Amino acid sequence: MKLRKKILVTAAATLAVTAPTLAVVNTVAPAATADAAGIPTSGLPVLKQGATGNAVKAIQAAVGTGVDGSYGPKTVAAVKAFQKSKGLSADGVTGPKTWDKALGVVRYGSKGTAVKALQGRLGLQVDGNFGPKTKASVINFQRTNGLSADGVVGPATWSKLLRGSSGGSGGSGGGSGSCPNPRNFANGKLPSSALVAVPGNSKEQMSCTLLKDYTAMNNAFKAAHGGRDITVNDGYRSLARQQYFWDCYKTKKCNNGNLAARPGTSNHGWGRAFDVGRDGRDWLHRNAGKYGFVFDVSSESWHMTYKR
Repeated sequence: MKLRKKILVTAAATLAVTAPTLAVVNTVAPAATADAAGIPTSGLPVLKQGATGNAVKAIQAAVGTGVDGSYGPKTVAAVKAFQKSKGLSADGVTGPKTWDKALGVVRYGSKGTAVKALQGRLGLQVDGNFGPKTKASVINFQRTNGLSADGVVGPATWSKLLRGSSGGSGGSGGGSGSCPNPRNFANGKLPSSALVAVPGNSKEQMSCTLLKDYTAMNNAFKAAHGGRDITVNDGYRSLARQQYFWDCYKTKKCNNGNLAARPGTSNHGWGRAFDVGRDGRDWLHRNAGKYGFVFDVSSESWHMTYKR
């Protein structure tokens, strides 16, 4: 009896030592990142019928239904079908458990609807393949938002993606929680979710991170100019549009050969620069700095850039 008891005690002690070690290896080794190690998905929004926005687009892509950003009856039905297929309560509401099954952890080499949801949120070409371009974009997003920049997308990164970024250098501009930092995307290739119409100008767009400060400046301008808005002749530029201006600058055959930044480097491509009209320009030169805007090209009195 004493020998048997000694063997049992020894075995129990051995298990007590080895079990925690095994648990640590199983949790950390596959991911080697805090983001992928199982941070609760409670940081993600709970979505139900009537919800709208980027998070809705992500779950729509993940469950394979039409992506329009509106959580309507078709989305509810698709979520219910997905929940049923994963052994979840099929209530049509996207909560932590549904997010976990729909998105999970994706990394280089991953394929499928979760990758499509990721690519759509980053403004990339959506093909469902987590390749080099997707990884590079993820790493850039993670660096901008203070996350571990390893290219692995787990709950922490998903939470930032779906709730909106910190705003980066444009944060003080008053971007909302659903307004992404333009530098999370390629210059001149900002998605519609990162852009808003320039107040008082339905044809031109700018980064949504500027909205609060630009609106305050425009309101002050209107008060000083009989209710007239700031005239903006050019705001956000796509990469193709910037290429046009670059070609004009190089050939001197169009746009008066005015100075232009190389495509992919222009502040217009981030939605943070404007070419303003003559009317009230002197007022802007005197007052724009109060709102974070500067005239930073000495040869172009019309070129205004947001610097906050």
